[in-house]
Amino acid sequence: MNSPSEPTLADVLQELRGLRQDVSELKQDVDGLKRDVDDLKQDVDDLKREVDGLKQELNAEVKRWDERYYQLSKDTLGFARYVIVSGVIVAILAPVLRFGLEQFLIAFRS
Repeated sequence: MNSPSEPTLADVLQELRGLRQDVSELKQDVDGLKRDVDDLKQDVDDLKREVDGLKQELNAEVKRWDERYYQLSKDTLGFARYVIVSGVIVAILAPVLRFGLEQFLIAFRS
């Protein structure tokens, strides 16, 4: 009845059990991959939040440096004005003081 080339019912049953085991293992592998993908999604979301925080910190630091540069420019301008005014005063008053001192010394010598 059974020829040696045809599988028996027991062979088919054993093959089905093996396939069922393979499918079960594949299902476990797929479930593990799903968990891994979910973990990766969470990691990506965490990294996005961290990058957003770093961007905000960078923007705040740029604003602070802009303010520092503006203040330095303002201070430098004030110092430059002070030096120029002092130089002008010295340039104008030096001859006047020299003339006055000469007049005083002429009057004192006499």
